Amino acid sequence: MRHFPDAEYEIARVCLKYLRFKRFAGGHCASEPEWNARISKNIFFEYAALNWGHHVFDLKENRILNDVLAL
Repeated sequence: MRHFPDAEYEIARVCLKYLRFKRFAGGHCASEPEWNARISKNIFFEYAALNWGHHVFDLKENRILNDVLAL
């Protein structure tokens, strides 16, 4: 992380911003076929949904909290 000291923060921020897109405003997927359809149409969705928390967890400070509250 020496070359990219803000990488975890930036990746978490991008994931959270992506998950706020209007196309996902309908809420969670109620079935596996619905989930599969969503991830096939939105290539970054599965990664963002499943991994944003890992990037937040690795942060040493809470500055992401201000970004989340601003969404």
